[in-house]
Amino acid sequence: MQVTMDGSEGAPAVERVCTSIDIAARKQVAHAVVIVPDASLGDAPLLRIVEQVHEVSEASQVVVHPVEDRSPEQDRRWVHWLERAMAVHGDVRILPRWPLKMRVPNDQETRNAHSG
Repeated sequence: MQVTMDGSEGAPAVERVCTSIDIAARKQVAHAVVIVPDASLGDAPLLRIVEQVHEVSEASQVVVHPVEDRSPEQDRRWVHWLERAMAVHGDVRILPRWPLKMRVPNDQETRNAHSG
């Protein structure tokens, strides 16, 4: 079972997530919390979520998907955050989402082969 969050949820929403995780853990169903934060979210809310998830299930996987222009190894913020999070919970991962730059084709490139 997977629950996805953006990390900015308030206490009631995090409590509902933890209730779902607790139920999955008691039923012995594999479970994970995935956090997809935007760039403006600070480290503290993410760490609080990890702490609360750990309290209900030490078997939870926690995966954070930040948008990054460079690798987490090159970004000291995520290296430091991961160290702190792993001190609280054993299964925390950071898997960055690389920003995609969409290229919009011009009219010439979108013509049907039969139109010309």
